[in-house]
Amino acid sequence: MAGIDAFGTTLEIDNTPVGEITSIGYFDASVEDYDVTTHSSPDQWREFIGGLKDGGSLSGSLNFDPAMHGTLLDMLGETKPIKITFPPAADSAEVTFSGYLSSLTGEAPHDGHLEAEFSIKVSGKPTITIPA
Repeated sequence: MAGIDAFGTTLEIDNTPVGEITSIGYFDASVEDYDVTTHSSPDQWREFIGGLKDGGSLSGSLNFDPAMHGTLLDMLGETKPIKITFPPAADSAEVTFSGYLSSLTGEAPHDGHLEAEFSIKVSGKPTITIPA
């Protein structure tokens, strides 16, 4: 498989579709590194184990419409259910998690359209499902 067309991916915050999405980054997960090196570590090489997991953040951009997106400001800092749905070419798979809108940045260039970028902080473990 050479890839899957992303066109048609959707985002919902608190069961409300967020329209006019132009791009969405959906994973930024990581794990902390715990240094467990001791004086008896083989050949003086540092040793590590994986620690706490962090769901990271997702970022995206949209064509900003004040009537459609004005309520996003009210969601800043409030943990809500988040759902990303991929298009049928990706089996309509869904990524769900709890998270909160951590930033919303808008721009109105003199030679372009209204646009905004947003970031959502993931809280807890994301789940990927493929609906039956």
